Amino acid sequence: MTNKEVPETNTPSSVAEISAGSGEAVAGNYIQRRSQWRSSLDALVYIFQLYRKPEVQVRETDKVTGVAVLFATIATFSCLLLHRMSGVGMQLTLLCDFFLGLSLTIYICNRLGILTGMQPRQAMLAWQLIKAFCFVGVFITVNLSIIITLALSSVSVSTIKTPFFHH
Repeated sequence: MTNKEVPETNTPSSVAEISAGSGEAVAGNYIQRRSQWRSSLDALVYIFQLYRKPEVQVRETDKVTGVAVLFATIATFSCLLLHRMSGVGMQLTLLCDFFLGLSLTIYICNRLGILTGMQPRQAMLAWQLIKAFCFVGVFITVNLSIIITLALSSVSVSTIKTPFFHH
């Protein structure tokens, strides 16, 4: 199926048809887009299918940096947990955190170059996804810090006074 052909039904029958097409189906005289949930699920299925294809190869440096990020993350969280329970030194936690930051930086730098090989529209969409996940990381960080602060200070949420909601 090419991008110009009209699917026979409103829903493409496979992920291959969706990924090969525009993600839109024509019903009557108007174009119907997939929901964001269906589109996201189809994208994840497509990516996981690509991992199983032998013609799609991942560079060894990408594999190594991926494993480095995983191990550095596990080490940092382990140190944070063990510090509280068994007195693991904060220096070790900071060292693990430094290596996590370093491995994340290398991980990202090894992959950003691919944007220059994409079509302009694809590169912009990929960049928007990168920014969106950075914002998700900030959102998670801020909310976790609020939850941890509340948990450690033993303050109930009902006793917190905010200047915006005073009567």
